[in-house]
Amino acid sequence: MNVFLPIWKADLMLLRNLCYEHKPGEQPLSCPIDVFCGHGEDLDIINYLDDWNQLTTATVTKHFMAGDHFFLNDKTNTKKVQSFIEMKIEEKQRTISAAHLANKLMIAAGAYLNPIDRLVYTRVVPKSHMASLTQH
Repeated sequence: MNVFLPIWKADLMLLRNLCYEHKPGEQPLSCPIDVFCGHGEDLDIINYLDDWNQLTTATVTKHFMAGDHFFLNDKTNTKKVQSFIEMKIEEKQRTISAAHLANKLMIAAGAYLNPIDRLVYTRVVPKSHMASLTQH
């Protein structure tokens, strides 16, 4: 009993503090969700994983790990989840870096309006020439 009591208390604290309840009219998330679960988890919990689809308009990916409810107690599983999270962070950083670079290129690109046909032409020019292009 002394072994399980702290675990149950921790689970109850998580449920009390981190339990999300969808409110009527509330928009779902638009980001993908990754859900981790042990292969040996109780069947009711595994069936509950599909409920994550109600919380996002994007994809929900289920990842099954060796073990049961306490699959994260296994260092191999912990490392796999950690590596997965690090990979997702790196992907997001690359996306942000690419967007930042694209933004810099847009700033460096001079755009001017041709008054005859009202078309916008864009060309890459040094930043020092930007002022002269915007005056045309």
